[in-house]
Amino acid sequence: MISNLEIGKIILFLVVGAINTLFGLGIYWLFLYAGLSYPLASLLSLFAGVLFSYNNHRKAVFKSRGRFLVYVLVWFFIYVVNIALISAVRNYIGDYFAGVATLPVIIILSYVLMKWLVFRPFKEIGI
Repeated sequence: MISNLEIGKIILFLVVGAINTLFGLGIYWLFLYAGLSYPLASLLSLFAGVLFSYNNHRKAVFKSRGRFLVYVLVWFFIYVVNIALISAVRNYIGDYFAGVATLPVIIILSYVLMKWLVFRPFKEIGI
């Protein structure tokens, strides 16, 4: 069962994530409009989003110092998953909306990985 505190954290993660996602999606669409391929547009929007969202997640959601290098590595993994998902659906709905269609999986994956690998309190991992 999920506690009320955890539900609150998930809701805050979704709100902060929505802001980060709008930022990243805007960058993705901007790069597609500029003529870049979807893998490159996604990669560049990922870099911009990582820089934009690290402090948002660290301060607002998880209230932890976090580990930036692990954050970057987790997002690289999420990028690979996202490209695979986009590539699976892009022929049906196009490059622009394929990035939107993958969001539910990416949101769940990112919350779990952020909670357990990046922003887990140091005392829980023996640091």
